[in-house]
Amino acid sequence: MRGLSQTTAVALLTLIAVVSAGILYMWYSGFTGGNEPSASSGLAALRIVAVSPLYSGNSEYCYGVSVAVANIGDAPVTLGNVSSIILGDASGSTVPCIGLWDGDTTIPPGEIVELTALPMGQLSSARTMQVRVVSTGGAEASSTLRTMCERVARGYVVRLPALDGYTTTIDAGGVNVTLAVELYDATYNTYNVSYRVDMPDGVRLAYARLEILNSTGGHPRWAANPVVEHYDVPGPNYAANYWLPVGRDEFPVTVLASLYTERG
Repeated sequence: MRGLSQTTAVALLTLIAVVSAGILYMWYSGFTGGNEPSASSGLAALRIVAVSPLYSGNSEYCYGVSVAVANIGDAPVTLGNVSSIILGDASGSTVPCIGLWDGDTTIPPGEIVELTALPMGQLSSARTMQVRVVSTGGAEASSTLRTMCERVARGYVVRLPALDGYTTTIDAGGVNVTLAVELYDATYNTYNVSYRVDMPDGVRLAYARLEILNSTGGHPRWAANPVVEHYDVPGPNYAANYWLPVGRDEFPVTVLASLYTERG
């Protein structure tokens, strides 16, 4: 077999060098250009800019958190109203929260929203807590929160219709919370909304906070004492109260129930 001429060998080596350079450029571009944030990259990113606990009347118990979340990315970020906010205490326990907003909430790029959430479980070492916010797409942010409260109560969000005779009962950590709606004055179309927390033998209601909100998120305009708290009620016993009058136009109403229970 005859060898290649010098001219042919040089041309072949030049072609190989050009092709190799092109492949190397495309490989390098894939690593650098693909991770470069830009207006068209659609990157999602969150930052917690402020967080504060929601205290009970004596500050021993917290019943939720208020979190200001900023979208620092260049794509909208969606937060569901269940499990988008997660709390953890010094013992390593973590609980998801339920948000006080309906469905999903979307944060446009560059904007900040303030969210309120109630934990769906109790925490017992709450002087220092970790707060995480996780979007439906996986973007997340975290922050450390130092509080004056020792414990965090479990929260429930219950919506009630303007329906005479309506009742519903929730199992709240070993106690039953029954909520009821009754027609109060047919002439003025107002209702009575009541609750009863029943503790069985061996269960102590260490703390309870119940608040009623109207359909706009405020307190009913005529109902006295829209926020009620109970402390240290041993079972077997019950704690009860009511809100009235509540106008039909203020329904559906929402009751926020936060309870901390102990056994023994």
